[in-house]
Amino acid sequence: MLSRTLGNLHNLSKRVPIRTNFAACQAVNVLVPLLKAEVALFSAKGLLVLACLIDEDNNHLIMADEGKVRWAMNVSF
Repeated sequence: MLSRTLGNLHNLSKRVPIRTNFAACQAVNVLVPLLKAEVALFSAKGLLVLACLIDEDNNHLIMADEGKVRWAMNVSF
């Protein structure tokens, strides 16, 4: 269920008009802890959502280790 929810959030985060809603509910603060999730799928999907929401000034929040980036590149959701 969490995987599908993160997939939906990723699709929504790509729509520029909706990004203000993510900011209003402080979604970044909720999603950043997922980067340390033990389940790599949750971590990678959280990273994909955050990549759409974070600007360059806050890029340090989503700097991922190479393993998760490599995993995300090899898996299709």
